[in-house]
This record gives sequence, structure tokens and C-alpha cells, in this order.
Amino acid sequence: MALKLHEHVKSNTAASHLAYQPTYVDCALNPGLGERVNERTGGCACGAVRFRITAALLGVGVCHCSDCQKASGGSPAYVGYAPNGALEITSGDVRIYRSKADSGEDVGRVFCPDCGSPLWSVSAGAPFTPVKLGALDDASDLKPSVHIYVASASPWHLMHEGLPRFPQMPPLP
Repeated sequence: MALKLHEHVKSNTAASHLAYQPTYVDCALNPGLGERVNERTGGCACGAVRFRITAALLGVGVCHCSDCQKASGGSPAYVGYAPNGALEITSGDVRIYRSKADSGEDVGRVFCPDCGSPLWSVSAGAPFTPVKLGALDDASDLKPSVHIYVASASPWHLMHEGLPRFPQMPPLP
């Protein structure tokens, strides 16, 4: 039986970690989403955790915050914004590492307890769940539509020309 993410994992995390303002929403409507695929699957490297996203992604972003860099080993996090309630764990159990966002609130980083693969983040109050593109079975049709926390980016981080860039988290609408 599949568990809905928000039934499986409850969190008091900051909505501001990956919240968006109107220009952020506009970014989600660009061609970076490829064909509006309504269902995607994914999992960890060892196969112990599997999940399904049952709605089209709202957008794709690149987070350059120092926490994402630490979680990835140096690179920014490329994430697809799944609407809340659309991510279901279909097999396995996950662990959550909690840390403080720049807002002072907790943010949860969900990963496989067996292989350590980062899977998604938990941010209460945000209208989406940021899912790591590397955890998806196929993300080849996706491309970024916005960069956030670019003030924390290393000089060698790729910045896609023509995309909106925010020095930190954009304010809530």
C-alpha cells in the first residue's frame, strides 16, 4: 500500500526554504517542464526506497544554498517541485536529517537509510515538495527554470543564462 508523503512524514519545517513568489510561479510555466508528464517514478541508488509522483511537476529549480551543497558533495541541488500530496512512497522506509534554514526554522532532508541517496526535502507550508532530479527514474525532459541562493554558489557552479536568479530565498507571495 502506498503512503502519501504528508501522511508518512510530518514536519514543522520552514515554508520559506523553497517557497515561491509570483515570478517563481511564472518560471514553472516555461518549457523547462518538457511535456507535462502527470506521473513520475523514482528511488534511491540501492532500490530499497521507491516513490511515485502522481501529478505534473510545478517547476524545476537549482538551489545553491550551503546545505544543499553539503548534501550533494559540492554541487547545487537540482529539484522538481511536486505538488503537495502528489508524492507517495511505494516501498521502503526513509530517514530525515533536520537542520536549520536561514529563516531559523527546521528543514528536513529525506534520504535512504541504506545507501544514503538524497531523495527530497520536507518544508511545511510550501505548496510543493522539492524532489531531487537525480532520484527520478527519468528526468531527461526537464530543465531548470530558476536559480535560488546564488549568493552561496561556488564560482564554478553553472548558471543557466536567461533564468531568474535570487541571491537567497525569494519572499513568500
